[in-house]
Amino acid sequence: MVAARAPAFPPGQKIISRSRRVLAERLGRPLQPKEFAHHKDGNTLNDSASNVVRKWPSQHNREHGLGRVVSPETKEKMRRSNLGQTRSPETKKRIGEASRNRSPEANQKIADAHRGKKLSAEHRQKIGDAHRGKKRSMETRRKMCVAWEARRQRSIKEHLVNIQAAESRVFT
Repeated sequence: MVAARAPAFPPGQKIISRSRRVLAERLGRPLQPKEFAHHKDGNTLNDSASNVVRKWPSQHNREHGLGRVVSPETKEKMRRSNLGQTRSPETKKRIGEASRNRSPEANQKIADAHRGKKLSAEHRQKIGDAHRGKKRSMETRRKMCVAWEARRQRSIKEHLVNIQAAESRVFT
């Protein structure tokens, strides 16, 4: 019995999936290496032009990573693999610039995602230990004062609105 072999591709010829070809034809240009051809209905055999859309890695991973459950063993392996890794000054600078250049909508979305989350006592202790002995810069202290004052002003305004609403109910 002789096993059938797949036809050999010419040397140097790049193999491109059918879905990437369909998407490239629809866009009128070749896909960049970091672009994904994503099937909207999840059926990888359905390569119709209306079913294949372009996604960047972050979008594609976010969509397919939802609901993924990671076992405690895997979490521990991930934690160990990241131990001792430090970011270069260039990477830290890039991350800082990216966070400063976020839109107000993006900042609000991040704040909403974190709102209401409670930190464990152990986690709060770790944060306190990490900050102990460190002094905040004058710029950081100034920003914190501005934020606290803004919060205080909002609180006062909300309180006044509540008082006016209560008075209007009493006198009407």
